[in-house]
Amino acid sequence: MKVYIEIADLSSFSNFAVLPYSRIEETAIEMQKRYFNNHPAYTILRTQNGKPYFAHTDTLFFSGSHTKKYCITVMAEKDIAVDIEQCRPKRFRSIAEYAFTATEQKQLVQSTAIEKDFFLLWTIKEADIKLHGGSVFSIKDAVHINLAEGTAIKDTTTDNTAYPHSIFSFYLTKVSEEQTAHFVVSIIIAVQDTNIEFEWHESAAQHSLMSVEQFFVYPARKA
Repeated sequence: MKVYIEIADLSSFSNFAVLPYSRIEETAIEMQKRYFNNHPAYTILRTQNGKPYFAHTDTLFFSGSHTKKYCITVMAEKDIAVDIEQCRPKRFRSIAEYAFTATEQKQLVQSTAIEKDFFLLWTIKEADIKLHGGSVFSIKDAVHINLAEGTAIKDTTTDNTAYPHSIFSFYLTKVSEEQTAHFVVSIIIAVQDTNIEFEWHESAAQHSLMSVEQFFVYPARKA
């Protein structure tokens, strides 16, 4: 199975008030023509929570997210969700108190890379919410992650079963003449299969380089 990923710089677009979703939808239409031209042209609708999707099909899916001046769009032939966050200082432990489980909070306290681990947990939970059409206000009820063990469960209070989907998280570094920026991207695919191929494409200004490091996979790959 293959997942196509497009990252775009929003800074050159003027209508910023509606950009994040409209740019993602526009990118999705272009991606469908480029990578999945065996499919017909689908209409894009939005759910009650504002999530865009291809109407009248259960064979092609896309998801989008934005952070600062960048947006990301992913597409595959399985239901898929993505979240991207630019790494930056935050009140990590205070936010974790309302967003993360006790186990996840403990992991952050013990972390030697708290910024990276915080955004890893946050993006996985956001992607899980998007996959199931939920709200950020229910983030504490999203998938629960044990970073030390590399495991994921649906809910520690009502359902202790293993998480039924695949999770892939990446650490991105973008280097330009102006700055070096770091991002965490988490992608959830509605299938348990770690044999997934990712094809990355970037629409960026000249003199900009991007590196991608995969640093979390669930279920863990067998040796």
